Amino acid sequence: MFLASRLTGFNAGVSRLQLAGYKTLSCAGVSAAQNISITGLTGRDPQAGDVVVIAWGATSATDFALDITGYVEVCDLYQNDQFDSNFGVFLKVLSAADTTAELSATQNDRTNTLVIQCWAGVNTTTPQDAAATTAGGVNANEPDPAAITPVTPGAVVLVFAHS
Repeated sequence: MFLASRLTGFNAGVSRLQLAGYKTLSCAGVSAAQNISITGLTGRDPQAGDVVVIAWGATSATDFALDITGYVEVCDLYQNDQFDSNFGVFLKVLSAADTTAELSATQNDRTNTLVIQCWAGVNTTTPQDAAATTAGGVNANEPDPAAITPVTPGAVVLVFAHS
């Protein structure tokens, strides 16, 4: 089983578009609100005007809701097969230098894996120049997201997957 989300090319803003920082982390089951740090990134920490993207994957035999307070949900996927999985991608344009993100989920007693990326130079008015696409494969573990074509020169296509 795989779940994949392709987030279209961020529109370049005033400055050059760049991945300013990133990290991966694992945490125990999330069933009540739980804060995670979005600082301590490889590169630099998020600043006002940056776009933070969080991809969240969790193995589970049941579908449950994923939420990150204040973030826009790009996708929320579930695949029920031999390799059950919940997967979500969220983004937020920071108006201030946030240091945490509040995760919440229902019935999630499994280990969670998160990827956090901080992007600088993004057009914060319309960070995405095309709709995100998603795909899932039954009893498969090789992600193959749907095609996406950005319309803005210099746009970046982000692909996140969980299996």
